[in-house]
Amino acid sequence: MDLMQIKIAKDEQIVSYIKLIREYDKSMSMSHIKQKIESNDFVVTYDTNDYDVVDEINGIDKNRAFRELIRKLQRAGAETIIYYNGRIISLEFLDNWLNSMDEIKKEVENDIDREVYEC
Repeated sequence: MDLMQIKIAKDEQIVSYIKLIREYDKSMSMSHIKQKIESNDFVVTYDTNDYDVVDEINGIDKNRAFRELIRKLQRAGAETIIYYNGRIISLEFLDNWLNSMDEIKKEVENDIDREVYEC
């Protein structure tokens, strides 16, 4: 299990952060999100190995959705700290990781296509 997590510094824009997080994860209540921000706890936790066939069919890329949440939070003024397996990472590291995952996915798809056409 590989975990990406976000902490957000408490400030006067907390309501806008709660709204964005709630749009990303409707399972968390607004009060729960607020409590996590105020206690400097991880507000969002995302398992990078989580796979859902329905998301795949619907074209939902959870990795990109997580990155988009961070972009929206930062655009709203949030001071975010990103963790990967308990270690603080930079946004550049996250972007490089996402690009690597995209490349691996394309290579696997190409390998599968090549094997299908060889048969």
